[in-house]
Amino acid sequence: MKPFALPVAYHLEAPVIQGPEFAPFLGGSALKRPETWNHGLYRDDQGDHVSARNPHLSELSVLYSTWKNHPEWTHYGIAHYRRFFVARPTWIQRWIVQPEFRHWDELARWTPEFALKPEDLCGAELMVSTTRTYRESLRADYLRWHEARDLEVLEQAMERHHPGLSRDWNRFLDTRHDLTPFNMLFGARNDVDRYCTWLFPMLLEVDRELGQRTDGYAARHASFLAERLFSFYLHHERIVVRRLPVVQFGQKSANRFPLAHGTYDWLKRR
Repeated sequence: MKPFALPVAYHLEAPVIQGPEFAPFLGGSALKRPETWNHGLYRDDQGDHVSARNPHLSELSVLYSTWKNHPEWTHYGIAHYRRFFVARPTWIQRWIVQPEFRHWDELARWTPEFALKPEDLCGAELMVSTTRTYRESLRADYLRWHEARDLEVLEQAMERHHPGLSRDWNRFLDTRHDLTPFNMLFGARNDVDRYCTWLFPMLLEVDRELGQRTDGYAARHASFLAERLFSFYLHHERIVVRRLPVVQFGQKSANRFPLAHGTYDWLKRR
């Protein structure tokens, strides 16, 4: 039995992360055929689950399953098979993108100071990613890429689940430019449970109301909304956090964040 675990959400076949501190999950297990690869991964369709909503929730279907079905873990959270927290060093300002490394294990073997250790995972603070800052407000940025109805439905659900909170929510969207991205977090069970209890009843209602979307990117509306909600939750509840850089793997990521190139060469020169 693990005293703590950092669940890692997979939805495509990829090298499975190794290490006692990680718990790899197959996200959307309920939608996968029995012969689909799993390599001994945990499933997110056991017990109380929302596995079938994985196309909308992305990694959050794994977070929900962990929240509901793994009370034995005193600390938990969520990471992504292409993104992991970097425990050290602190000189990384935001995140690094490394197409040269296929997955975390290769990077951790080459630079072991990056690897998360038990003392990193069992601290008192909630671990979250460093922020991403936009030139425009969080509302304007969301509307640039997504549908206005998403925010309208969310505001209505927020009033039902958290009466009076929508005023602060709207002010946050209109005045803030910094986002805590990726829906990544790790912390003590009480702290993560508290966030899940705040988030999921509201978010799942929004997802039901918005329904299916054919476009794969747009279908992840619940996950995109959750990033904004998590940022708001941290701000509104004045949560004490430890912000960690995020390492992201793969050529697709390198194309999206070209300024991160060169980090690998710096590491090699060490």
